Amino acid sequence: MMKNIAKDVDGDEKESIKIIKEYTKNNFDQNFYYELLEYYQKNNEKDNYINLVNSYARLMPYNPTYKSGLIKYHFNRKEFDKTKEVIDQLLTYRPYVSKLYSEIGDLYYNTDEKEKSIGYYAEASKLRPQSYYLKNKIYNLKHKKDIADEIELMDPDKILKEYKSQNIKAIVSYEPGSGFVFPEGEVPAPKPSSGGTMETVGIPMSEFQQLTK
Repeated sequence: MMKNIAKDVDGDEKESIKIIKEYTKNNFDQNFYYELLEYYQKNNEKDNYINLVNSYARLMPYNPTYKSGLIKYHFNRKEFDKTKEVIDQLLTYRPYVSKLYSEIGDLYYNTDEKEKSIGYYAEASKLRPQSYYLKNKIYNLKHKKDIADEIELMDPDKILKEYKSQNIKAIVSYEPGSGFVFPEGEVPAPKPSSGGTMETVGIPMSEFQQLTK
């Protein structure tokens, strides 16, 4: 009965959000959790977004799904210290998750601290020795090769810089993720996923059209 209430209150989004907030004070509902996150993100209500994530994370500290959304949230805003803080918090509960060490490696790659980056990729590789992907990142970094196209957490500004190259022939996406470009005004809303909230990047239509030739 409460599902999709945001669309049922005569199109009044603020009123529907008010009802959802009241309802979730005493009820746990993951669908409403994501609706609220989307609303806070769309309206740049940073404190409300972070407080909501932390409140759910406190309820289920051993479930990384909620807290991990903050990794990309802070990272996409270039809040690298806070990004690492969130990852470190997750590591206290899940110290054997290879992905978390790999994300710290990505973080240091973006801040041009390549040696630290290699160190964390190596830690990730110890926990997941069968991963060719991790071994390849370490090898390429040690041999001073670019690994930008292998990075999960990538600075949006660096992504845009790559897109502005005149040498691009095509763009292929094998699986969904963050950082893909859309024309300004047509940027889809952030989408929740098990690996955290996925967000895209808006660029001028004139630049986007160059990618469609």
